Amino acid sequence: MKIVEYPYDGSAERIERLGLGVLVDEVRRRLRSGRVRLKEEKHANSGSALRKLIDAQFEKGRGWSKKTSGGGLEEVCEREIQVSARSDLVVIDIYHLRKSIQAGSVDPGIIIAPSDHLNRLLRSRQPSLRETKRAIDETDAAKIPLLAIAVEHDGPGPALLDHRVSNQDEADHLDEV
Repeated sequence: MKIVEYPYDGSAERIERLGLGVLVDEVRRRLRSGRVRLKEEKHANSGSALRKLIDAQFEKGRGWSKKTSGGGLEEVCEREIQVSARSDLVVIDIYHLRKSIQAGSVDPGIIIAPSDHLNRLLRSRQPSLRETKRAIDETDAAKIPLLAIAVEHDGPGPALLDHRVSNQDEADHLDEV
């Protein structure tokens, strides 16, 4: 997948200062490690199925824990993936990240959301990058070390459907790089 990053409140500097670049690089590698192809038609693809493809990339990595809310690596870097959740839940994820950061257990927080273009291709009601950035601004979360990452698919392919993602489905939609 292609990614674009939007750092908030000195998160890039904090990542460097605390030596967390390796962890954030791991998030980048996991997101970029496969090429995702989707049907390029409005609402033609399942956000839930795309989320499963992304989760599968993180499951391949060592040390990433999967929690109901976010996933962490060694409890110092937490990520929230906003690909299949309802758009209003991004505020709850921001709240959880803020609490973890303020408690000192996580540094930094990462929110992964579909780009505005990719969002139009998905059926789910997940927030687009624009809505995620608005939620960050409206909740005053721009004052915490937060990194928003927009993901974009790599080109046209078959429609990604809601059914369980099998190995064959993964092969159809996710080309290893």
